[in-house]
Amino acid sequence: MKKFLLKDQISIFIVFLLSLSSFYFGYTYSYFNTDIYHYSHNLEPFLDFKNGYKLNKDVFVLYGNGQVYLYNLINNIIDINIVSIGIISQFFFSVKFILFFFIIRYFLNSYFSAIATFFYYILYTFAQTASPDISASFFLHIFFIIYLYNSKFKNIYFILISSLVLFLIIFVRNTYLLNFFIFLPILLILNLFFRDNLKYENKIFFYFFLILTFYLFVHFKNDNIFQWLTNL
Repeated sequence: MKKFLLKDQISIFIVFLLSLSSFYFGYTYSYFNTDIYHYSHNLEPFLDFKNGYKLNKDVFVLYGNGQVYLYNLINNIIDINIVSIGIISQFFFSVKFILFFFIIRYFLNSYFSAIATFFYYILYTFAQTASPDISASFFLHIFFIIYLYNSKFKNIYFILISSLVLFLIIFVRNTYLLNFFIFLPILLILNLFFRDNLKYENKIFFYFFLILTFYLFVHFKNDNIFQWLTNL
C-alpha cells in the first residue's frame, strides 16, 4: 500500500514540475513575444469595455464575451496589459497538465498517467499566444474531471457545476457553440437506443441548455443577439 502511495506522490510531483516548467517558459515568453496580432485582438475588447463601451454593440468581440469578463475580474488583482494576458493564458495552460493527469488517472495507474502527461507536455510545452482557446480548453479539462469522477455518485450539485463549466467553454469562445449544435442530434439519436444508460449525461446537457437558453435570452432582451451571433 505504501509503495502505491509513494508512486502516486512521485507521479504527481513529476507532473507538478512539468506544469511549473511550462508556466516558467510561458511567463518568460510573455515578456518577449512579438505576436502583436493575437495579443491585441484579445486585449482591445477588454480595454474598450473598461472604458465604458458595451460589448456586442459598441465593441465587436471576436472570440467570446467571457474572456472579456474574465480579464475584468482578474483586473481587480493584477493590471491587465499585453504582457499579463499572456501570463494569464499560460497559467491556464500550465494547470491543464495537472488536470490531464487526473483525467488519465481515472482510467490508468499513476505511472502511465504521468507518462501520458509527459507526452502531452512534449507535444505542446507552453502557450505561445494569448487565446480564449486556452481558457476554453482549461474549462473542458475541468468538465471531464467532474464528469468522470462524479459518474459513480451522480451528485446533483456536481451535475449542475459540470453543466455550468460546459457553458463556460462557449462563454469564453463562442464559436464552440457550433460544436454543441452538431453534437445535439447525435445525443438525440443515441437516446433512441440507450436512454437508460444516458440519464447522467442527459441531466448534464439539460441544465447546460437551460443555462445557454437563459444566456441567449439576455442577449435577445438587450437587443444584441444578432450582433453576438455574427461573432460565431
